[in-house]
Amino acid sequence: MTQKSIFSGFKVLGIMIFCYFKNHYFKPFSVKSKLIKSTAKINLILVITFQFICMTNCNIESSSSAESSKNENSLLKSIALYQTYQISQLGFQMNGTWTSYTEGTATSNTKTYITSYNGTGTWLDDSSGGYSSCKLIIQYNQTLGILITQNPPNNGACFSNDTNKGKYSKTIYFLSSSKYYFCETTFGKSTASEALSATYTADKTNLTTGCGDFKSAWSRLE
Repeated sequence: MTQKSIFSGFKVLGIMIFCYFKNHYFKPFSVKSKLIKSTAKINLILVITFQFICMTNCNIESSSSAESSKNENSLLKSIALYQTYQISQLGFQMNGTWTSYTEGTATSNTKTYITSYNGTGTWLDDSSGGYSSCKLIIQYNQTLGILITQNPPNNGACFSNDTNKGKYSKTIYFLSSSKYYFCETTFGKSTASEALSATYTADKTNLTTGCGDFKSAWSRLE
């Protein structure tokens, strides 16, 4: 193994470690939700694995420019694989463009757009029937299926007469047969912690009347 190969291997290891700490620690304190569990051990194993792959590919004694280029390509591939893993881990399960239905109905005029990475993002409902709403995604737990959102504090949730500007809500969701079902169980809370700790009713076995204390139907995304 040449000194250049060893130096290149340590260089990519340094880049991977920097990416890890940047994604997990160098972000605003308010974004650090206890809902997003640490994946430090998994990431460390992956860093070591990618480093091993890279060092193996670089273990060729050659001073030719062609071999040097091949080694550099191996380094770039390792970095790309690691970054792809990071995105897949940090992304929200429900990301995408959906058609939104009320359970028990087969028609819809509402599109739902969800984009969230690293614990924060946006949820936008846009209806051709004249109704729209928007929420800020504050945090989520993808294992338990819990989502905390906030109505935008200045202009509200993108509809007139929003009386809960800046307030927090909790939504319960789950995946079934490639469809997401969700139920907003709590709303109007002053803090995200209050919304998270609030007791709620969400019967996943009763999708027509099992959502919340008002016994509403669940909504679904397809």
